[in-house]
Amino acid sequence: MDAGYALRQDGTVWSIGRTGETSGLSPQPTQVRGLDNVASITGGHRAGFAVKGDGTVWQWDNTMTASQVRGLSEVTQVSGSSVSHLALRRDGSVWRWSDLDNNPAPVQLPGRFIGVATDGVSYFVVRDDHTVWAWGSNYGGGLGVGSTESNVSQPTQVVGLDSVTKVAVSRNQSTYAIRSDGTLWAWGSVFLGGQDYPSGGPYTYSAPKQVPTLSNVVDVAGSGWNYALALTADGTVWAWGSLSFADALRTPDMQPTQSPSKVPGLDGLHVSGIAAGGYQGYVVASS
Repeated sequence: MDAGYALRQDGTVWSIGRTGETSGLSPQPTQVRGLDNVASITGGHRAGFAVKGDGTVWQWDNTMTASQVRGLSEVTQVSGSSVSHLALRRDGSVWRWSDLDNNPAPVQLPGRFIGVATDGVSYFVVRDDHTVWAWGSNYGGGLGVGSTESNVSQPTQVVGLDSVTKVAVSRNQSTYAIRSDGTLWAWGSVFLGGQDYPSGGPYTYSAPKQVPTLSNVVDVAGSGWNYALALTADGTVWAWGSLSFADALRTPDMQPTQSPSKVPGLDGLHVSGIAAGGYQGYVVASS
């Protein structure tokens, strides 16, 4: 499902792109059925998720009809993937569930948490002291926890990071963190690290590295297929990705670059939000 989702001010959710109801990439928005009073949304691979104003969680696939995820309440944030998902509750606890068992259960974590992100195999959470903790698949040391084990079962602190306000994870084994000073940090796959990478490897950053040339970052979207987007406080959108596979960045005015470059065509617009998914990038902007 190569689709993007938009939350309207009236609390309804709309999809644009390829869904189960369109045979191609249609620009005509389609409303997701069964949703109202939605407070926030997020997209996962072949799935979408919504948190309603009452704290319940709803999920849909290419049928474009949402159903409630039972067993979750007072939720403030969701991060979903193709199979496994995380939810953050108002009490700071983190819950996990899978499409295979559909039975949400609390994750045993050290402390109270304020943010969650997952790609379905690796899991990242921001604690209320603004440190980042991770567990799950650790291919090439990409969790950033200082371990070379292929899988880390116990939540472990990501090394060298503090003052984190947001964490985001991509579908390509890259993770990003925004610090309170507006700097952006990346670890995992070097192909999405925002800087030149060696042709002969290694191909994984096992510890966070600052993404160069960017400052005053207010948002990051890493779930595009081999590309990432960042929004800075002045309303500029930046993009970077794999030179071989970042098809979303190939336009008449722009080509993939390893380091962040300004997205053209947005001058004169006030950009207030960004999103990345599959081979499409999105911005929310007004004139």
